[in-house]
Amino acid sequence: MKKIAVFVVVLRFVLIASFPCFAKGKSLKEKQVEKILQLEGLKTHLQQNFKSFSLSLNQIRNIMVLSDKDYALYKKIMLSSFDIQKFCDLAKAYYLRKYNPSAVQLVLEWDDSPLGKKINQAFISSNSQSFESAVERYVKNNPLSKERKALLEQIIASLGVENSVLEGNMTFWRTAIQGVQMIYRPNNPHNPVELKRLMDLEKEKEIKPTKEYADATTFYLLRNFSDDELKLYLAYLNTNAGQWFIHTRTEARNAALNWWSQQTLQKIVQAFQKKEYTK
Repeated sequence: MKKIAVFVVVLRFVLIASFPCFAKGKSLKEKQVEKILQLEGLKTHLQQNFKSFSLSLNQIRNIMVLSDKDYALYKKIMLSSFDIQKFCDLAKAYYLRKYNPSAVQLVLEWDDSPLGKKINQAFISSNSQSFESAVERYVKNNPLSKERKALLEQIIASLGVENSVLEGNMTFWRTAIQGVQMIYRPNNPHNPVELKRLMDLEKEKEIKPTKEYADATTFYLLRNFSDDELKLYLAYLNTNAGQWFIHTRTEARNAALNWWSQQTLQKIVQAFQKKEYTK
C-alpha cells in the first residue's frame, strides 16, 4: 500500500507518548490538557511524521524541477522548520483556549477506563516500522463482514480521520509548491491561478488513497476488538466530550500546521533572496 504524503503515518489520535511534551508543576487546567496530549501521543506522532517528511519532499521533483543546489537548500529549510516542541506548545495553547472542564474530565475518565486503556494500547502498534505492510496484509487476507465494516466506517466518520489527514496533506503540498514558486519567482512568487491548478490536481490524487489508507488503518488497529467494544467506543466518540476532543485536536493541529507553513515560506524567501537568479 502506497504511503500518501508526510502526514499519513497513523490515525492521528490516542497514541500513548513515550515521553511528555511539557514541564510539570502547572495549574490543574494545564495538567489536564498536558495529560490529554500525552495520551494522544502528539510528540511521538510528530517524530514519526518527521521521519517520513524528508522522503515525501522528493515528490516535489515530480511537480517542479529544482537544481540539485536549490533543492538541497529548499529541503534543508523545510526540514529545519519542522519544530516538534513548537508544535506541542501551539497545540497546548489551543487546547487551553478551548478548555471545557466537563468535557476534559470525561475524556480523561474514558482514557482511564479499561476499554479506553485497551484502545490506547492497541495504537502503540502503529509505531512499528513494519506497520504499513502489516496493514496491507491484514486487509488483503481478512475480509470484513458487512456489519463489521459498517460499524468501523461509523467510527471513522465520527473521528473525522479522512478529512483530518487530507487537510494535513493539502497544507503540506500547498507550502511545498509555494516554496518552489518563491525560489523560481522571488520577485513575484504568488501565482494563485497556478497554485490552485496544482492543488486541485493534488487533491484529486489524494482523496481516494486517503480514504483507502484511513479505512485500512482503522480496520487493522481495531481488529482485536469485539463488536460490543467497538459500539461502546463509537458511543463515547459521539458524546459531547468525545466530539469536543476530536474537534479540538483537529483544530489544534491545523493551527500548528499553518504556523509551520508561514514560518517555512518566510525562511525560503529570506534564504533565496540572497542569491543571484538567472532562471
